[in-house]
Amino acid sequence: MKRCIIRYCLLLALPAILGGCAAKLEGPAPDPGRADFSKTIAFGGTSMSGMQDGALSAEGQANSIAALVAKQLLEAGAGSFLQARIPDGLSLGLNPYPWETPYQSKSRLGDRADCNGEVSLGPVKETLTENDFAGTSIWNRATAPINDFTVPASGLWDLTRTDIGDDHMNGGPSVFASRLPFSGAGRSLLDEMLTATPTFVVAWPGMDDVWNWASKGGTGSPLPSPAAFRAKLDSILQALTADGAKGVMATIPDVGNIPFFTTIPPRALELTQGAADSLNDFYALGGFDLDFQAGANGFVVADTTTADGIRQLTNEDHLLLTVPLDSMKCFYLGVLFTVIPDRCSLIGNELAALRSTVSGYNAAIIDLAGQYDFAVADMATYYGTLNSGIRFDAVDFTTEFASGGFFSLDGFGPNPKGAGLIANQFIAAINDHFGAVIPMVQIDDLNGVLFP
Repeated sequence: MKRCIIRYCLLLALPAILGGCAAKLEGPAPDPGRADFSKTIAFGGTSMSGMQDGALSAEGQANSIAALVAKQLLEAGAGSFLQARIPDGLSLGLNPYPWETPYQSKSRLGDRADCNGEVSLGPVKETLTENDFAGTSIWNRATAPINDFTVPASGLWDLTRTDIGDDHMNGGPSVFASRLPFSGAGRSLLDEMLTATPTFVVAWPGMDDVWNWASKGGTGSPLPSPAAFRAKLDSILQALTADGAKGVMATIPDVGNIPFFTTIPPRALELTQGAADSLNDFYALGGFDLDFQAGANGFVVADTTTADGIRQLTNEDHLLLTVPLDSMKCFYLGVLFTVIPDRCSLIGNELAALRSTVSGYNAAIIDLAGQYDFAVADMATYYGTLNSGIRFDAVDFTTEFASGGFFSLDGFGPNPKGAGLIANQFIAAINDHFGAVIPMVQIDDLNGVLFP
């Protein structure tokens, strides 16, 4: 017994004996390398801004890609990263069905009933109008200088619009930009960024040029050509780097790696042989040559490139997350009488044009990054890897909607953990390109999708 007590005492004394010579497991000191982070700014659209779960909020902005990168740069000499925050407790998003109401709140996971009365767990949100925000300061313009020039739904051309900051209640084009501390009258986002005299720029150009087109099924104004995109980005970078600023940009991922475009299966129409025969006969009466079979079938979609103007979806096509599922379940949308509208799908020629354009945009980003001494975060490759699944700090992440741990409930913007993982790709690119030592974001400190 005495021997055990002696051993126990020795174990207790061991830390004190060794304390004077124990090595501290610390990494290298933060270092900016060739970069100067003292005046860091950011520009970009929906994903960069912190729009999560379909709306912008103060929490989302604090955990945005731009803010998380800037927070880590503080360790290597960056100044404060100031944002025009949404008032605490409020959230503001754009309703994808604007003919109902213009705005919506953040989505949350909750029970919801479909048209058959079946209850399941899914995103729940509120639709909102201006009246729902009465008495709040959500429309108030920020007055302090800012470093964060990210604006949800803003594309590259929006950076030079001189009306972008106009009051949205009086016709301004962006409900989000109208909160920033400048108005139109000849002032643009680029003008404001130049006034901030940046030494370092964090950017994700082109994401919302692609998103604004693809999220509407390829309807509306055509995508700018890669040549036009390159010329526009070149002019913006030339202005921002005129006094020696450097920065980091990211490439654009493929829509096939984003759950907004992949969650709803295009061939989920399950038919018996009798039902398939009936549908074939029905469409034949109208002069349409479709081929329904027993088992899984593609829904019927409008396609102006076919002789009949309609066809069935293939596994290579995409249905968007905004497709009205109740209409499909209970009112035969995409099956009988009505086809899935163009705004709810990305198909064939649209996808080919989109992928060719994104490839051209990415080539421009990489080439111009080399010309202006910018690091490149290769998010096109990263999202592809994420689609196959990655493990970080013993946690698995995929592109699966809600349960994949990376994307928020809008299926496009990352949740806080996803934003942290993307921020780390930006930081890794900065460290590699500029010989900097910037610590990574601690992903465990951030939330994912919150389950009830």
